[in-house]
Amino acid sequence: MALLMSLACCHLGQQKIAANGMELVAATSLVMYLCSTFMVIIIITISELQQLQYLNFSRINFEGNSIPGFFGSLRNLRYLDLSICNLGGQIPIQLESLSHLKYLDLSNNHLDGVIPHRLGDLSNLQFLDLNTNDLDGSIPSQLGNLSNLQFLDLSHNIGLEGRIPSQLGKLTNLQELYLEGGYVFRFLTVDNDEPSGGQWLSNLNSLTHLHMSSISNLNKSNSWLQMVGKLPKLRELSLRDCGLSDHFIHSLSQSKFNFSTSLSILDLSDNNFASSLIFHWVSNISANLVELDLIGNQMVDLPSNSISCSLPKMRKLRLSYNKFISFMIFQWVSNMSSNLIELDLSNNLLEVLPSYGYGIVMKSLQVLDLSNNKLKGVAFKSFMNLCALRSLDIEENNFTEDLQLIFHYLSSTCVRNSLQVLDLRSNGITGTIPDLSIFTSLQTLDLSYNKLSGKIPEGSRLPFQLEYLSVQSNTLEGEIPKSFWMNACKLKSLKMSNNSFSGELQVLIHHLSRCARYSLQELYLSSNKINGTLPDLSIFSFLEIFHISENKINGVISDFHFADTKTHSQS
Repeated sequence: MALLMSLACCHLGQQKIAANGMELVAATSLVMYLCSTFMVIIIITISELQQLQYLNFSRINFEGNSIPGFFGSLRNLRYLDLSICNLGGQIPIQLESLSHLKYLDLSNNHLDGVIPHRLGDLSNLQFLDLNTNDLDGSIPSQLGNLSNLQFLDLSHNIGLEGRIPSQLGKLTNLQELYLEGGYVFRFLTVDNDEPSGGQWLSNLNSLTHLHMSSISNLNKSNSWLQMVGKLPKLRELSLRDCGLSDHFIHSLSQSKFNFSTSLSILDLSDNNFASSLIFHWVSNISANLVELDLIGNQMVDLPSNSISCSLPKMRKLRLSYNKFISFMIFQWVSNMSSNLIELDLSNNLLEVLPSYGYGIVMKSLQVLDLSNNKLKGVAFKSFMNLCALRSLDIEENNFTEDLQLIFHYLSSTCVRNSLQVLDLRSNGITGTIPDLSIFTSLQTLDLSYNKLSGKIPEGSRLPFQLEYLSVQSNTLEGEIPKSFWMNACKLKSLKMSNNSFSGELQVLIHHLSRCARYSLQELYLSSNKINGTLPDLSIFSFLEIFHISENKINGVISDFHFADTKTHSQS
């Protein structure tokens, strides 16, 4: 029996190479991966691979074919990785013969059918990952026989349904467990028929990561959460999309329990929490949280007389896709933790920013996402005292201020030295582009889809550290001054399409190449009024994308213009 495979590279351990092909006499490892542009054909006689212990085919494209059943004949195999292989069909029953297997990864494929219950016979298995496939049916109780299992991931499958088997409680060595119900009215459920429902969870004393997503009746089972709270080593808990609500929190008010002091990450996203009650509950059960995710709930503005809560170690807080309107939430957050480094309030209904005083309280804040809200007015004073701020995203809002005024507020304080990413796209910002060189750390600047107009003033310069600049889809015009490119030595991506820039293309390229010749990878200049002929672009050592369509370019484009480059042009 032989296997014909197409692959690009093959690493072998203890191999012999014969003149008529590949002779694997005592191979113990075989790793295949794409590492060149050409393919070679290798014929491997399976009978010569009986000593193989390590087999890694990850990212090899099987083009939708099934897992070859002959893998089951590799009886000495300890490690099998078939992740991200575009595999289809069912998990072959022949894999049950791999009695020495310790590691099995079939994730990120298109495997369908049920999870074979005979996988529970692989008594040496320590790692089993079946996530992101099309598996359906129930979770076989036989998986509870895998007494050595430390990692189990069954999440992101379209059809898993039924009760989570209590036999999983026998996996006393399990450290990470990821379970998720299916889609289209197929749900996993917990056993809540008995007051002691979920008792099996208390046996998993080694568990550090527990993800139970889309469990349809978890909101009716207080005992389950109490069992979770008793896990002594739990560091990360996700109860995403489980229908949890304020009512559920009220039902727990009489229950006296605390999560382990080791719990640092809590994901309660895509539930139905609507009030500040969730903050109080979380602060009462685990004061050591570092990350809290409440994305996609129904939370509205918090009343000013709400009792404050404290999560002093909180570093990352995600509140996007809720219904916040006012910035009372900022006062809450400031009181809750002064150590916050990331705050996501995107996709809410925020309209008015608070006074800039909160910046003093949130002195550690590094990443602030306010995108997709309804912010307007002179709001940039609010960011003036955020001296640690590295990333500010306020795209898709209603700002109409002059760009020069915005940069005046941002540059007049310590933010000018810390800011690395600034996203202002898709607002109604007016004016033209001023001198930006005062921002000493800025790496990414997006000003696209605004109402910028006029010429870029002579003397305006880019920041020294800038790598990405987009001003596309405005009404900027005129020739770009030579000074603008003086500091562009790290610029990798430049997007200036859909404006009214003019001038000679050869002059623009000459000025740009003086500093960016060794950094520029993408150049978008389409839909402007640039004229002249196409210059030699080989001066840019790493240029890959060049768009110049819908301008006033004349002459003939030839290979000469792209010599020694990897450029893809759009003329």
